[in-house]
Amino acid sequence: MNEGRKIKFVFILVAVFLLVSASGVYYFYQQKLQQQILQEYRGMITTYQAISKEEVDFEKANRDLESFLNQYAGKLPPREEGWTRVLWADTLSEIEPKKRTEILKAVANSSAYPVDIRATAINIIVDDYEINFINRNRLTQDIFSGSFENLLTTSNGDVTLAVRKLNEQSFNLYPNAVADFRIAKWYADELVKNPALPEQAKTEYHKLINQYIGFGDRTLAQYGDTFTPQRRALMYELRARVLYLSRGDPEEVDRLFKLALQALNTPSPDIFSIQELARIRFYYGVFLMRNKLSTPEQIQALLLPIYEYLATPQDAEKRNVRMVSFLIAARDAQVKNYPFTDFNKSDIENLQKFYPEFSALIEVLDLKEYLKDHPLEAYLSP
Repeated sequence: MNEGRKIKFVFILVAVFLLVSASGVYYFYQQKLQQQILQEYRGMITTYQAISKEEVDFEKANRDLESFLNQYAGKLPPREEGWTRVLWADTLSEIEPKKRTEILKAVANSSAYPVDIRATAINIIVDDYEINFINRNRLTQDIFSGSFENLLTTSNGDVTLAVRKLNEQSFNLYPNAVADFRIAKWYADELVKNPALPEQAKTEYHKLINQYIGFGDRTLAQYGDTFTPQRRALMYELRARVLYLSRGDPEEVDRLFKLALQALNTPSPDIFSIQELARIRFYYGVFLMRNKLSTPEQIQALLLPIYEYLATPQDAEKRNVRMVSFLIAARDAQVKNYPFTDFNKSDIENLQKFYPEFSALIEVLDLKEYLKDHPLEAYLSP
């Protein structure tokens, strides 16, 4: 090999070595960066999901999560990015409901994210539908616009039917117990609201209720321990309500409600557990009152934490206005515009016999007054 070829050969070897070394350094750097991002992600998610009622500051949580997404744009794995966006949207529940819904719809519609994350985004949209009665017209418009508009138009304006179709979309993306039990509950509600349905329709509805309950039960049995306590409690709550509405065994209904409460039985519940506990206590209390399965003292013990919360003045930004709007909606409900058959005006009136102080408190709740100086005050307007 002549001198020129030797030099050329050595140059190529050096170049290859430098290229391989640089690739290795870059790969090592990327691995370290990914570990750092995931470590920061896990810390942020853990902190957010453990917010206590004393520490709640959704505006700060919203800024932190949005900043994290902007800082690591394009660097987060799809699952972690999708879940962070879902939680970011969740921080807006008591701040900007419209933006919240838009973020969740974007996640649900994006094939970039895993299907279970997309299904969860839909489930959380439905969570808001079931608790937020501040401005139902605006909420309906926010949900059923854009990509979801056809769900309402194909339901001829029937919002509860459109919500069932939304739950079916969640189920079709990724079979999950929350969607299963909500679909089953739609059919159970229809049986209660329409006692004159033809026998053939009733038989078909019972068949579908059992089918979706079966789907949900299998998911809950197989993956129950992997869900957050709040989602597991929601599944038991929905399962209990479906069974009650479809005239199931009262003892089993009672057992399921107790499992829902047990899932959230911690010494220091976070703010999300507190809201879910309130829902469960209301629905469980109504079940017990309707079936005469408890004494006034037992009902009072069950509902006492909610009564104490409502009877205690709260700073404006820490008020759970959606829960209060839910109570007011039930109190003022008319059959045509209130969607639930297992907690309504008659139950608020019945509460007078079991817990007169709580009944009196609900009677004087004023949503406009409760929203004063709260971030959602403007949302009440048309």
